[in-house]
Amino acid sequence: MANSKALLGVLALCLTGMCSHFGHAEETSLPRPSLYIGIENNRKPYVYFDANRQAQGFLVTTIQSACEQLDLKCHFVGGRPENLLLNLQNIKLNAVLLLDSALPPKVDALKLTHPPNIDHLKFTKPLCQLVPVLLHKKQAPARTKPEDFKNTTIGVQEGTVFHSYLVAKYSGVAHIKAYPLLESAIIDLVFNRLDGVLGEKTFFKARVFDTLLDEYAELTSTPADIQDLSTTRIVLAVREHDTDLLKQLNAALAPPASTTKACTELLASASVKPVKSNH
Repeated sequence: MANSKALLGVLALCLTGMCSHFGHAEETSLPRPSLYIGIENNRKPYVYFDANRQAQGFLVTTIQSACEQLDLKCHFVGGRPENLLLNLQNIKLNAVLLLDSALPPKVDALKLTHPPNIDHLKFTKPLCQLVPVLLHKKQAPARTKPEDFKNTTIGVQEGTVFHSYLVAKYSGVAHIKAYPLLESAIIDLVFNRLDGVLGEKTFFKARVFDTLLDEYAELTSTPADIQDLSTTRIVLAVREHDTDLLKQLNAALAPPASTTKACTELLASASVKPVKSNH
């Protein structure tokens, strides 16, 4: 009878989740520190959120890999670039991914540099190098200089350094049409509502040339030799006092003395895995 009561007591403890304390002590491990990273909501193929609100894209994969090396748990938070930077400065985020946005304070369109000089922030080594190209119809005449674009219409992603460049250098000869989503510009180009679209090579590779659109759209791209955009690289921004985090991220993101890869190379090498968001 006494043994039965003892057995019932042990069973009751097990049902309440306490029986692990019998026999041997349960091994416990501390949770990994969290890192909150701001990214834009819809910038395929770089970063975006899928229908399940999971962060995806080849740059998400790259950052996630760095977090795993550092034994950190990454949380990706979506938003507009200017709001993400404000949240970084207000200590709501640990880092923000800067793609190609012309962020405040205003970038001088005639002396374009990236990332912009934002107070109290520091930037990691580049994740990858952006390569400007012009997308156009295959049968279109060759255009390499601003005067070649007289009376044409050029599409571009709104608010980017590419947008700033076109406004500064081409608005006197061509009509510049800015789009919230660059995919919309591609549709207009396909249906002859644009003469060209200025953007980044990786975007066009993933969203045009690696899709069914390439089979019938008769599109091609030519390098845009733009010296003002030659330093346009993708980086992470952190607060200037987070020097330890900056060193850790640099060590995990870029091997010592390594050259910056083109973003197309990073796209080809990254295996895209969904990552849960935190927004």
